[in-house]
Amino acid sequence: MIFVVDDDEAVRDSLKLSLEAAGHVVETYSSGVDFLGAVIAGRRGCLVLDAHMPDLNGVEVLKALQRDRIALPAILITGHADDKMKADATCAGAVAIIDKPIRAELLLETINCILEYSSPAPASR
Repeated sequence: MIFVVDDDEAVRDSLKLSLEAAGHVVETYSSGVDFLGAVIAGRRGCLVLDAHMPDLNGVEVLKALQRDRIALPAILITGHADDKMKADATCAGAVAIIDKPIRAELLLETINCILEYSSPAPASR
């Protein structure tokens, strides 16, 4: 499952189409508040999260997930990244930060890598 959180409808729709075309199941949310209201601890997947949104920004969403002990690997997407924001995002749990405009192949490679390395190891006999 890929969770896409972005206040820009065109970005959300574009990401959803690209990710579904690559075989992923995608849920979209228009705000961090909507996403946090719907997220359930224990759901597996990857979060693709806009850094700059009204109400809660991406770093605030990541901090809320940490506070609630919800482990969900996250990719922060941004059109305006500075060093402080990148450091804050990393400290709040972002595993990658991708600049807008988003290159679909880079996003897919990053998601696939995250999903591969965050999947549980096969049981040993």
